Order: sequence, then structure tokens, then C-alpha cells
Amino acid sequence: MAYGPNVNAAAILLGVEGNVPVERTVMLMEALLSAPLSTEFVARALARFTQRLAGAGFDEVMTTALRAEDVLCVDETPTNVIGKDTDAHGEPLPGSPHAITVRTPDARLVSYTPIGSRSNTALAGLGVLTG
Repeated sequence: MAYGPNVNAAAILLGVEGNVPVERTVMLMEALLSAPLSTEFVARALARFTQRLAGAGFDEVMTTALRAEDVLCVDETPTNVIGKDTDAHGEPLPGSPHAITVRTPDARLVSYTPIGSRSNTALAGLGVLTG
């Protein structure tokens, strides 16, 4: 079955804006649009979108735009993707991978970036937070 650009865009939008896992995106697309997608379709749509953004230099443009702002909001969240990077009390171990969100207060610009830890070096490597 072939789907047009609107179904492709809706699957991408759910995955990135709603932070919805691929499997849940498939379920929602079926329920809302009667579009029976596969997880492979959604994963490929997200991968193609990522490649196009990278090819257009999106990350560099976003970094430049964020650096030009007077005020930024930043949050870091530890992530455990492959293994349990926590101590005996469930607290993240130092150096655990993190996801960093940098945005303008009005959420006009939002950047999500993975980093290996929340060290000064890793945060400086974002190229956004200077000084």
C-alpha cells in the first residue's frame, strides 16, 4: 500500500513532536486515520527526515539561532538506552548518557541533543552554551 506525503508527515510529527515511540505511532495512525502502517514504515520515515535535516545543515542553523538568543531554557535528562547506568539506589551514575533540551522560553526554538555525560566538556561541545 502506498501512502502520500500527509500520512508520512503525520507519522513523523507524532514521532518527533509528541515523542511517541514507533510502535505507538503505528497504533495511533491506525486509530486516527485508518492508516495501517508498519513499524518499518514509521522508522524509515523518521530516518529519511533525519537525513534531510542533516543534509540541509539543520543542526548548525539551530545552534546559530539559539546562540543569538538572550535567554535560553536548558534541561538535561539521564537516559538508559542499552544498559542500566544507575547505582544501587537507582540514581544515575556519573558520566551516564544524557539528553539535553535547549529552547527559547516561548518554545519557538527547541533542540534535543544526546551527550555522553553532563560534564562541562560535553555541555561545551553543544556549541550553544558559552561563557
